[in-house]
Amino acid sequence: MISFELARELKAAGFQPSTSPYAVYCLNEDLRIRREQALQMWYGSKTKEGIPLELEREAVFAPSLSELVVACGKPLQLSCDETGRWQACATTIHERVADGETAEEALGRLWLLLEKTTS
Repeated sequence: MISFELARELKAAGFQPSTSPYAVYCLNEDLRIRREQALQMWYGSKTKEGIPLELEREAVFAPSLSELVVACGKPLQLSCDETGRWQACATTIHERVADGETAEEALGRLWLLLEKTTS
């Protein structure tokens, strides 16, 4: 799972949050909640009646490994070295490489690199 800080970087760069009920959102570094649970809590409160939930304003979407793979596109290589460090590589016109402590972090950082080159 990606860190709260990386999730915030992805959000700032325009990563689109999932509307799946199973999507995970970070409230801070230690607290995460699934979209369906947030909806149940929000709409279960009488004080929130009639007010739409804007989860994306309250929390930060933390994409899953599969969501990051799809977002990075093809061709894509993901590997782990003997020390446990992950590396994600996109070999389009110009090769882009990012690394991280987890596969999710490496892919998140790769998405940020790819986003910079298309902006």
